[in-house]
This record gives sequence, structure tokens and C-alpha cells, in this order.
Amino acid sequence: MAVKVVDISRETSPTVYGPAMLRANRTMIHSSGGMDSRGWLQGDSLKAGEPVSTHDLIGKDGTCYVIVKNTMVAWHAGVSLWPVMGRLVHGLNEDTIGIEIENSHTPGDLITMEQHAAAALRHRYHSMMRGYALDACVGHYEVAQPIGRRSDPLNFVWGWFWFYVYNPSSAQNKLGGL
Repeated sequence: MAVKVVDISRETSPTVYGPAMLRANRTMIHSSGGMDSRGWLQGDSLKAGEPVSTHDLIGKDGTCYVIVKNTMVAWHAGVSLWPVMGRLVHGLNEDTIGIEIENSHTPGDLITMEQHAAAALRHRYHSMMRGYALDACVGHYEVAQPIGRRSDPLNFVWGWFWFYVYNPSSAQNKLGGL
């Protein structure tokens, strides 16, 4: 079975995302640092003074909530820098699809296998829809500036993610109950 996808993008405040996305060339993985992040990512972050959003939010059971359509710019990368096609790009919101994994960032709150599987399948989906390579994926910690400013995705096992990216039937089996 595929990832259960719930499109709630119509409920997202247009003040937390930008114009049409023209050039996405990779996926960026985040972890939320809180639980029940949907409201925050759909517009409540404005109350804190800084709009934050993402394209997909992966819940603990592996359900994917579409917060911002992948044809629009989501404000997820923050102050960031990454080499893209031979040039250094500052601010990667326009160049990346954001996948946020719900996790409280506490030592005992591990990212579930269902979340790893769902994130891998959503990455596959976005890479196919946008035409970028399957290995074009970074963690937020890799691009956030200054270096060391961010540590997410915390409690994320990259080995499991990459296993599921390249073995989608195993990921689908993991999500069989959805």
C-alpha cells in the first residue's frame, strides 16, 4: 500500500508560502521539534513573527499531510547555503521540497519506521514529479547557516531512509496498515 496522503493545503494560510516553484532540484528532510505541528506549519507560526511551512508533514503513523503543494515555494529552509549546479545558492526554499517529520527532539522520541518509509516514498514521489535524482536529498543540518545552527532531522536514521528509497516495496509493506 502507498503512503496515506491527506491534502490539507487549502487550509494553509497563504502568508506562510511563496510563489510558484520553478526549479526544485532536491528534497530537504526536517524534524519538527514538537508534536501536533499541523497548525504551526499552516499559519500559527505567524504569531511568533516568522512564517514557517513545509510541503509535507509526516505523522508518527506514517500519514503524510500535504501542507503546501509541491508547485509552490514553502518557507522551510531558513538561512541556508548549498552548491546547486555549480553555484552556491543562498536560501534554498525555491530549490528544495521540504519534508517535515513530526518528532519532539527528545532522546526517547525516535522517528518511527513508518515515518522513515513514508518520507522515503514521498521523496521518491517528489523526485519523479520534479525530475531530480533519487540521491538528491539533504538534511536541514547540512545546509543551515551558520554551520551548526540546526541539528534536524534529529533521531533520524539515514540508513533506513535510503533503504526504503531504493526498496520502495519494503517501504510500502511497512505502511501496509495505512
